[in-house]
Amino acid sequence: MTPDIFKQSKNLFLIFPPGCGGNHLANLLSMHPEFEPRFTNDQYYKSMEYKYKYYFGSGPQSDVDCTAHFCDLENLQPEKLVEFKSKIINSKKPYIFCSHAVEYIIRHNTRAIEPFTDRIICLFTKPTVENKLVNDRMRKGPWYNGERDEHTYLDISVSKLYEPDIFIQYHRTIKKDKIFTLDTDIFYSIEGYDYLVEHLKTNLGIELPEVCRKMHTQYINYAHEFYGEG
Repeated sequence: MTPDIFKQSKNLFLIFPPGCGGNHLANLLSMHPEFEPRFTNDQYYKSMEYKYKYYFGSGPQSDVDCTAHFCDLENLQPEKLVEFKSKIINSKKPYIFCSHAVEYIIRHNTRAIEPFTDRIICLFTKPTVENKLVNDRMRKGPWYNGERDEHTYLDISVSKLYEPDIFIQYHRTIKKDKIFTLDTDIFYSIEGYDYLVEHLKTNLGIELPEVCRKMHTQYINYAHEFYGEG
């Protein structure tokens, strides 16, 4: 991926294993004026900051891990794609979608996302034991049942779909130069914010506003409350 390719795009799809911070990354990206907000609010940026402070900034509100689904579309639910189709198509800036690998391929094959053209893709890597925090969150959260290690899609292990060359085989209309990968093990840590910043500069040519560092720290610290230090 290059910044020039990003400038020609209309829709960014973040494709990630469940529980790996895809909606969190979408929230951070939406704080940059280059992207469409994820929900309608006259004070969008302040509202997103408040949500992070309220849900993540004061420690766990309950014994249930909180998600960062602050958006019109959580993932690619067909009814929501229909409901917000006009809003997305008429958006002036790139729109951010969140999805898991199998979910994306199914929606592509059924043409549910066909109206959302000029796509680029950020493909997260599958977590490993190198980052116990995100590896535990992926496997211990209720979302894990959606894409368990033993699951297959057609004739392949679901985990293999998070490898660019394999993913492209199941989505032949996307070109390799329109995909960039994100190392989930590195990203899902407080220190991973600096990696993210440099990665976005390289691939998209954008620099996140400084408030995103605080949001990322709040979010990761909250995850530590549930899954330990990693």
